[in-house]
Amino acid sequence: MKKNILTAVVVLAFGFLNAQEARFGVKAGLNLSTLSGNYVKQSQIQPGIVLGGFAAVKLSKEFIFQPELLFSFQGSAYRSYYDFGNVETYQQDNLNLSYLLLPVMAKYYVAKKFSLEVGPQFGFLLAARSNYFSYTDSGNDYVNSKSKNVTDQFKTFDFGINIGGGYDFTDKWGIDLRYNFGLNNAAQNRFGTDFHADNRVLSVTGSYKF
Repeated sequence: MKKNILTAVVVLAFGFLNAQEARFGVKAGLNLSTLSGNYVKQSQIQPGIVLGGFAAVKLSKEFIFQPELLFSFQGSAYRSYYDFGNVETYQQDNLNLSYLLLPVMAKYYVAKKFSLEVGPQFGFLLAARSNYFSYTDSGNDYVNSKSKNVTDQFKTFDFGINIGGGYDFTDKWGIDLRYNFGLNNAAQNRFGTDFHADNRVLSVTGSYKF
């Protein structure tokens, strides 16, 4: 199923590239991500980076078809309190998820330099790691830390919808704001436990067209 989806996206993208006027570019920026669901309780924002390339295919004066290939570092963070040797401590858990993303965006220019965009996104999990850091309640005294590979707790395929907008400063330079709604459960249901986690990612990226 995942191979069929990937093949269809690639064939569609190359079909448009061969038939239409296309420009290629690179983009990079900041992710502010979290997970929605019971896998991570009291989820907090996790910062990360996103970078990759794209092809902007001009279908008309207002419409652009834009397939992209991105590396995205996202996840979630949360804090929990407990007693550690009769000393109240808190544990900071940073859950780091690395994805290879294939967004397929449709962009519409509502003005000369300002565009709106929407489209599906296909994600392929590369790695997942949970990093624990424990501190005293004052936040000054470090207690311990642990790092764990949790790739087996997440599904290898993720699907979502992107919405956003962009502004072109020049013919080559631009900036984009995009929000990703994960539509499928990204977490594996293991040991009979019904875990659920939907990716939620706000991205701000700068782009350069060749």
